[in-house]
Amino acid sequence: MYWLTVHVDRWRGDAAQRAADRHNSDWINDQLRAVAELHPNLVVVDWAAVVTDDWLADGVHPSPAGITAWCELLETALFDGVSGR
Repeated sequence: MYWLTVHVDRWRGDAAQRAADRHNSDWINDQLRAVAELHPNLVVVDWAAVVTDDWLADGVHPSPAGITAWCELLETALFDGVSGR
């Protein structure tokens, strides 16, 4: 099973909202990693570590380039899992 980390940083929000977005994203990602430690069949793919502003349409949803990057990241993770890397 593969889960991707989340990244939310709404560009239109004020500083407090953006800080809350980042805090909540970090909390969710920490929960994903904690669950993965308990379940060896769960792989967490770290979208949050590689996402760039160019890949987001609004700080949340992927742009066309982001969709391509997201798919390529997941494809690489799936391939690595199948090949045993």
